[in-house]
Amino acid sequence: MKKKIIFAVFLVLIILAAPSCQKDCKNCKKVYYTNGTTFDHEDDPAQYCGAELLVIEGTDPMTIGPYTVKWECN
Repeated sequence: MKKKIIFAVFLVLIILAAPSCQKDCKNCKKVYYTNGTTFDHEDDPAQYCGAELLVIEGTDPMTIGPYTVKWECN
């Protein structure tokens, strides 16, 4: 019984500590430009952290039809 309580406390501490490891987070959004330069619209920003943030920041702008889609993070 004592081992189960210690394990449960340890598990709770791990769960509480996990979000604090993700210090490198940014709010990112997709911004759409018409003909590459004229602002058209943007998606709502969302928070990205860790590997997902690295992928977003490493993504080059894409041209799809008349739109150029670019990730912007701050």
